[in-house]
Amino acid sequence: MQAIVIGAGVVGSGLAFRLAQAGAQVTVLERSGPVGGTTGSTFAWINSNQKTPEDYFALNLAGMQAHLALRDELGEAPWLLGGGNLIWFPPGPEADDLERNTQRLLDWNYNAVWIDRQQVAELEPGLRLEEDVERVAYFPDEQPVDAPVLTRRLLDIARRLGVTVR
Repeated sequence: MQAIVIGAGVVGSGLAFRLAQAGAQVTVLERSGPVGGTTGSTFAWINSNQKTPEDYFALNLAGMQAHLALRDELGEAPWLLGGGNLIWFPPGPEADDLERNTQRLLDWNYNAVWIDRQQVAELEPGLRLEEDVERVAYFPDEQPVDAPVLTRRLLDIARRLGVTVR
């Protein structure tokens, strides 16, 4: 099979990588060079935190799991920056919304935990919470992704598999 992939961003690079793995002869066409468009100019964050309805939540969760599977496949993942996510609000409507959202996530078996001020200080020593915040929602599996690093890694492997980038 022969394939042409338009764009050498994270999507095109991932597609070229997988097509080449499957034995396709692949050419990637990129106007401005790898990571020159959206991939190189946006912030990427993997999470399924505030995603509804449940099928959209599941799609995002599958994406999180796919990043971990790719890490395991490649033996490293310098594009996954780790750290998790902390969310809190002082008492009020936003805190009530966070409570409901976190409970929904727990009901859907998402990795979410409530931590106290001491645990927050252990995770983020420089973080100062408002005095009236007693607990914080912690989502340990959420993390930023360095999309340009991921894209370059996929393109490097794809090239070794015979992909041509023009």
